[in-house]
Amino acid sequence: MVESGSGSRSMISHWASTMPERSAAIENDEVFSYLELAAGILFLRDAFTGKGLTTETLAIVDVSSPLDNRMILFALRMLGVHVVPVHHVSHLVELSKKTGAVLVLSEVEVKRGVRRAPPDLAVPVLLAPASLRQAMRRPRDPSADPILLTGCHSIFSSGTTGRSKRVACDSASENGILAHRAEHLAFSTETVANFGAMGPWGVGAFRVPNAVWHVGGTTVFDNRRGQRPDLHAHGVTHFFTVPTALAQVAQDWPEDLPRADHVTVLAAGSPVSVPVVKAVTARMTNRIVNLCGCSETPRLPMIRAFDGDPDELNWLDLLPGTTTEIMREDGTPCAVGEIGILRYLQEADAIEGYEDDPEATAHHFRDGAFYPGDLAVRRADGRVRFAGREDDVLNIKGIKIPAGPIETRLIGELGVDGVCIFVGFDDSGAEILVVCIEGEEPVSKDALRAAAQHLAKQGKVAFSMHPRFPRGANGMGKVVRRHLRAEVFERLGVREQGGAKL
Repeated sequence: MVESGSGSRSMISHWASTMPERSAAIENDEVFSYLELAAGILFLRDAFTGKGLTTETLAIVDVSSPLDNRMILFALRMLGVHVVPVHHVSHLVELSKKTGAVLVLSEVEVKRGVRRAPPDLAVPVLLAPASLRQAMRRPRDPSADPILLTGCHSIFSSGTTGRSKRVACDSASENGILAHRAEHLAFSTETVANFGAMGPWGVGAFRVPNAVWHVGGTTVFDNRRGQRPDLHAHGVTHFFTVPTALAQVAQDWPEDLPRADHVTVLAAGSPVSVPVVKAVTARMTNRIVNLCGCSETPRLPMIRAFDGDPDELNWLDLLPGTTTEIMREDGTPCAVGEIGILRYLQEADAIEGYEDDPEATAHHFRDGAFYPGDLAVRRADGRVRFAGREDDVLNIKGIKIPAGPIETRLIGELGVDGVCIFVGFDDSGAEILVVCIEGEEPVSKDALRAAAQHLAKQGKVAFSMHPRFPRGANGMGKVVRRHLRAEVFERLGVREQGGAKL
């Protein structure tokens, strides 16, 4: 378990003392002030005191209310506890095997049947009291009892490096990390950021709301089932989402609903396709910011704001705090325009590895850098673009070709939601390029014919249409390529290299 360090005083205490009535959080249209937010955290801290929690405790938090979840995390960390919010049963079961593990649930949600402890889970269960919301309304002096965080917060990576892995964030460096995010996302006391139903399981959903609170802004959560994000309510200035969810929001935007040009859309987790950018700018807003971040690099490494060209949004600007490099396999730097292996040099607030996963740590953390497994290319102006994953390089006739640039171009040309390309072999042993296309609308035969002619120089081409690719359930919506590959190869009768038929 990671040492908790010296800790840091949360800025929530400061705002609760200096502007107590200011709105800190809005959940399902219920408004809570900074004084009430601080009071809730302190009430929970007191409720958990004397329950046998120590700095060796691993608290697994499974609470569906985004606001209650975060208050519980703050309260436990005040007691020096190592916290891990989860939303996968597999993660819960895995963590429950750790020494000192406890499961934290909400008494309200247990009574409503929203959450329960798995019957075969042999760890103590700690309930956050049902009286939490009433306690938030009671008078309390936060200046006499500031929120000091010492316990670590673990989050699961989004799985870009393969299986999702646990990363621990030390409280001692947290304020610097939050200040960095707030600065580069232009957050202030006037910020009202809508996070929908996102829980604090991934890096963006955990750090971005805390960055809003760090500078005295307001967060908006809405976990009502099927609720469309209301960007016109509560004076929303920012909307945080991921590209796959953004595509759905843009598609479902009612024709009679006014545009939301006052709102900045923050899209994180993966490149934003040209069709999605066009849909958002046509129906919602021209204010789009593409964020690049991962659990393993505490500070934002790259970012880009929309400037009118949909494709330019994915050419990212480097930010201070993380040094981004693109390297050849021999360890030398790539030239301008040359696709290579992306790495982030470990500088301020460096994370040194994964919790309980030395093999993955050795592979991804080496040479004083973190290697996420991405390919990228740098332009003459210094901007960087992702070029796919190292694992997704196509081996065509003995020549290695990154799939990313081809897939990106086809998404724009075909006007579809996504494209994934794989190389296999037909029954005769000839190479075949399998192009998987994601989209609800049919693609014109002329567009497919043009794409096939362009790809024909690489060999035989087969298209496979999919309403939706299989995607991970971690909130980031990334394509599970191994599942897609297995599914389409079996359906088309395509063989893997070596003749093995799936």
